[in-house]
Amino acid sequence: MTQLISKISIVIPTRNRVETLKYSLQTVLSQNDPSFEIIVSDNSTDELTYELIKQISDDRIVYVRTPNLLSMTDNWNHAFNAVNGDYVLYIGDDDGICVNGLGYLRTAIDKYSASAYKWNTSEYQWPIDDQSPKIISLASNPPKPIEYNLRLHARLVMRCGGWFYYKLPGVYHAAVKKSVMDKIEKSNNGKLFLTTQPDLFIAMAVPQFCNSYIKLSQSVTIQGRSAKSNAGSDSAYNGKDNIQTYINEFGDYKVPELLADFPFDMGWFMEPFYTAQKYFNVYDKSLLNYSAIWAFAVRIGFVEHEYVMKNYQHFNKRQNFSLFNYLFFHTLHSLVLLRGLYFKNGLKISASHDLPKNIFDFANHLTTIDGNASRNY
Repeated sequence: MTQLISKISIVIPTRNRVETLKYSLQTVLSQNDPSFEIIVSDNSTDELTYELIKQISDDRIVYVRTPNLLSMTDNWNHAFNAVNGDYVLYIGDDDGICVNGLGYLRTAIDKYSASAYKWNTSEYQWPIDDQSPKIISLASNPPKPIEYNLRLHARLVMRCGGWFYYKLPGVYHAAVKKSVMDKIEKSNNGKLFLTTQPDLFIAMAVPQFCNSYIKLSQSVTIQGRSAKSNAGSDSAYNGKDNIQTYINEFGDYKVPELLADFPFDMGWFMEPFYTAQKYFNVYDKSLLNYSAIWAFAVRIGFVEHEYVMKNYQHFNKRQNFSLFNYLFFHTLHSLVLLRGLYFKNGLKISASHDLPKNIFDFANHLTTIDGNASRNY
């Protein structure tokens, strides 16, 4: 009896980034895998992405065009409507798949038949303006795959104010069964991704319908930062314009009243956790730690520590905020930042050679680098 092969759907929502998309597509199309599709959801204001897909002419690419200019979240939803695979994996249009990444993922799927898979990723910064490409971090994965209790992990994320959300298997740089995604979509009245941060929201949504996940021992994908991406905006001359365009696409979107009085970045950052807590009963006994999320936000630069110290008494009007709890987590995050600087200094030495100028060549270059040169935090 012939065993059915699971189809893997790699989803790439995109908008006006053909200069990076073509290399991201190259990393996927070069995979030696028997059954995958690439969903390209084109949210562009020009025809360049369409022309690129037409030029490539590969029947593994499913091209869909948005009916009009959508927000990032709506484009992610639009892309999901075209998925026909058994497992779903989202990447950005400046990200990539590792050499033989899909082959390794398929081996894991065949062995474990789990509902979700997660791995650590290396981070590559494309050449931005007059800056050379950089390695932001190199992935350090466990020596062998490990099964984790997903719900326990997700509840810990809530108790730590969102810290470690990026280790949960949402579909962004993770693979999740489409049947799980369908359940989330159905529970959300037909809309899979909610809030302005679809990756954060879905990471907190998967645990409602998935008890465990497999942490893989090799990377499947690479995260990229380019001039037009949100992640690369800090390094680009026109980065503020890119962020403003992203914001404008959400129109008059408003966060819940509980979060409305806080700085703009803070309200949008808190909302995925707040919304997941509201929608999914897996968090009934593990509520969001508002004191800790302010400390996490300080660490990643959404607000300043001085702002929190000046305004924390106001937070109590809407949130259960503890100054002692905040200072405890603020100290932990400060130590993590110091640790990160130590490893990044070591990384600069180990990666002092010239780097490729696109993510396809970088994926091949990664095969020559020791993956334990740095750590993910």
